Amino acid sequence: MDDFNLALVPANDPGLIQHAIDERLRMMSHLQNQVLQLQSHLNSFRPACRLPDEVLAEIFLECVKDCRAEYENAAWNDYGQQPYKWLPITHVCHKWREAALSHPRLWDWVVPLRPESTEAFIVRSGQRPLIVPQRRLPLYNHPVAGNRG
Repeated sequence: MDDFNLALVPANDPGLIQHAIDERLRMMSHLQNQVLQLQSHLNSFRPACRLPDEVLAEIFLECVKDCRAEYENAAWNDYGQQPYKWLPITHVCHKWREAALSHPRLWDWVVPLRPESTEAFIVRSGQRPLIVPQRRLPLYNHPVAGNRG
């Protein structure tokens, strides 16, 4: 990348000004990529990133199981429940994301909230049978069951 000096750009030449802006944006993009590569390399020395993918996936699966149980045991009308509260672990670092994406068992439980996320879960689950949870309806104060409370 050349060292383009903004002070040498005539203020009345929009083409040169745009060229200077484009050049700086290319430089920024290049530097951001270098920073990401360095961060990824630094992460590779951290103990949690040195675990084998299979071990990470088992740890993640425990998180997934906890979230599934919490969602399935919530009241049927508790709309604040987040079935995918475990997903942020897939954004910790590149290694963790790759480990999660490469293990279909993490993705076979699908709560059809949005078409995009449902499709992503189906694709990531591979050939595993899908599990679509049903919320338990209480038998009391329910219009079909009558008032049994």
